[in-house]
Amino acid sequence: MDYTTRDTLDIRALAEDDAEDFQRLRLRALKEYPDAFGLSSETVADKLRLAAESQDDFTLGAYRDGELVGMAGFYRDSGGEKMRHKGHVWGMYVASKRQGEGIGRALMRELLARASLLPGLEQVHLAVVTRQEPARSLYASLGFETYGVEPNSLIIDGERLDEAHMVYSVAKRTKEVFHMSYTADISRNNPGCFLFLIDQSGSMGEALGGQPELRKMDGAADAVNRILDAISQRCSQGMDIRDYFDIGVIAYGTDGAGRTKLETALPGTTPEEPFLSVSQVVDAAEVEEREVKESDGAGGIVEVTRKFPVWLRPTAGYGTPMCDALSAASKALKDWTAQHEDSYPPMVINVTDGAATDGNPESLAQEIMALGTNDGNVLIYNAHLSEMSAMPVQYPSDESEVPPDEYAAQMFRMSSVFPDPVVELAAGMGLSVTQGSRGYVYNADMVALVQFLDIGTRAASDLR
Repeated sequence: MDYTTRDTLDIRALAEDDAEDFQRLRLRALKEYPDAFGLSSETVADKLRLAAESQDDFTLGAYRDGELVGMAGFYRDSGGEKMRHKGHVWGMYVASKRQGEGIGRALMRELLARASLLPGLEQVHLAVVTRQEPARSLYASLGFETYGVEPNSLIIDGERLDEAHMVYSVAKRTKEVFHMSYTADISRNNPGCFLFLIDQSGSMGEALGGQPELRKMDGAADAVNRILDAISQRCSQGMDIRDYFDIGVIAYGTDGAGRTKLETALPGTTPEEPFLSVSQVVDAAEVEEREVKESDGAGGIVEVTRKFPVWLRPTAGYGTPMCDALSAASKALKDWTAQHEDSYPPMVINVTDGAATDGNPESLAQEIMALGTNDGNVLIYNAHLSEMSAMPVQYPSDESEVPPDEYAAQMFRMSSVFPDPVVELAAGMGLSVTQGSRGYVYNADMVALVQFLDIGTRAASDLR
């Protein structure tokens, strides 16, 4: 059977509940490669439990058709602050019947993407027996470089084996990727993707900090509607709407009993399958008339009636299940990226008050940012609408630049660094964006909020 790299393949961090699957695959690996695994069976469940509680230590599993068929582990060096810049790969294995299907490459790409998000990590090390040429070629193609060979590193049944020691430079590779990626042309055969996550918790009914005349939910809905309209217009050729993008809108809140409510703003979609093509999005718009003030061309102001397309209505009520929303987004984007491997990477735009009520959303955001296409990783941009009257912040490059809001630092860490093409675009728009700036704004006014969303959507507009 012909498999693509990600077809029906689910790669995720293993937890204590996966110990039985892990142990079964580990025993299979021991029979084939008795030198490769040192864990005793008694420690497997404990290791997976501890790994699930730490971002510095994780084990990835590759499931195909419900069966665990591959695994790869990562741990950060525990030798104190002097060694914290290093991490190590262990236990990389793919079941023999599944080798040649691209699973090993997919596992290692996911591992490196997750490891690269760890603050202060600079290097990822591994060792591989020199005669294992396919494995060495795989690692080299991913950016690992050999820095030495250890003679007689292993002695198995009297046979002496040499090991090549290889290292992956996180900073070097990240710089190369940011210069080379996020450049794919967008066409009807390779569309782009936008997923909007809209907080509809009770606090979104409050005034935006420093702007008492504007409720957060009104600002969020109006900005998203304007951007959806702008995307639609960019895809218009005369009367023809060309399907250059898939678009999804997931709103999240809870009911009065605290139960999560995930709803989609586009008809016929679900949180599991939230996307419509642009032409379908245009057809789904409701049109309403609004009174707006415009120049009369002679120095005066007149009030006129204009028609506006509307997809999202302002709503606010109860809790903020951001973790559930991000989890749903992760599942939807895994499916989308599996079907569009050569497309421009998806963008997630989260408009929120920042105060998740169902746990810490940071690891889920990192999980999404570890997904991607051949052109780069998924980007997450966060518009943080707080009731605090702190000065607005736009596109910070360091955590020290965000306000002393208890959620601001977390939302900053959950936001992607702007890739080089986005930095160039934003600079061309006259915005104060530098290398290292993140897709994060705090208490932006309506003009700045729309501008922020415009950066994300324009970046993926090299249409063909």
